[in-house]
Amino acid sequence: MISASAAGYQGGLTYLVIQDNESAILGFTSTAALNFSGLYGGPFTATTSTYTLTNKGNYPLGWTAAKGQSWLTISPTSGVLQPGLTTNLTASINTNANILATGSYSDTIIFDNTTNGNGDTSRTVNLTVTGSPTLAVSFPTINISGYVGGTFAPANAILAVSNIGTAPLEWTVAENQSWLTLSTNGGTLAPNTATNLTLTLVASAAEALPVGNYIDTISFTNTDNAVGNTARAATLAVNAIPAPSLTLTLASNNIVLLWPVGGIGFSYSNYILQSTVTLNPGTWSSVSPAPVVVGGQYTVTNSISGAQMYYRLKR
Repeated sequence: MISASAAGYQGGLTYLVIQDNESAILGFTSTAALNFSGLYGGPFTATTSTYTLTNKGNYPLGWTAAKGQSWLTISPTSGVLQPGLTTNLTASINTNANILATGSYSDTIIFDNTTNGNGDTSRTVNLTVTGSPTLAVSFPTINISGYVGGTFAPANAILAVSNIGTAPLEWTVAENQSWLTLSTNGGTLAPNTATNLTLTLVASAAEALPVGNYIDTISFTNTDNAVGNTARAATLAVNAIPAPSLTLTLASNNIVLLWPVGGIGFSYSNYILQSTVTLNPGTWSSVSPAPVVVGGQYTVTNSISGAQMYYRLKR
């Protein structure tokens, strides 16, 4: 037996010792991290999970829960647990996750025992957003043609660019000839959407080209992952203007000379009707009167003089 003095107490006095056996201890049924995943824009697998909180002590326990990311929802966020009782907290992925780019994300849920801090802990929540953008191009056959210095057709064409993949697409387009221009040089497309762009002939540049065949390459690039990259060709044929045909007919004592005013994309307005009786160089002279246009043809009427006469169209 230990005396009072040996225990450190003053002799001759009565002491009452009160022991505090009350405690509030926060406990969990799971220690594992939560893992969610899905395609860009959703849906996400297992969008909801539940934590079970327990008061493992013998005193009422106040608790709170907090998270940091907008794509995660927790409910409830606080409460009071009586001794030995449990409550469930739900963690779920909300619609803010639908706008996240592909990649990996994480958040931490912090659980606090606001009564005494006993059992404070945290749990990790992981979210993986997957997907792959795919470029697709609808490109008509583009064969432009016309006569040198004249009008060319078609003057433009509509092209369609689509994202047939499962993630946003960053794309570019480029051409390399001065006689073509594009209405845009690229953009961003959400999954399963499309946009149009216009390919336009630069008339001034085409009209300055000599006779020949030309080609431009239009290159489309998926700058995210190169899936669907493609290149298409547009051709331009610059043709020589054909020489006009001179037609002679007789009408009573007159000779009627006719030639076309031109064709699609070119004109013969720069041609002059000349005549000579000898075919010797330097003897050609312009014919009068000046031509008039009748039925789409230049027309000159001369009287027949009886002498041999030669005619030509001179440019």
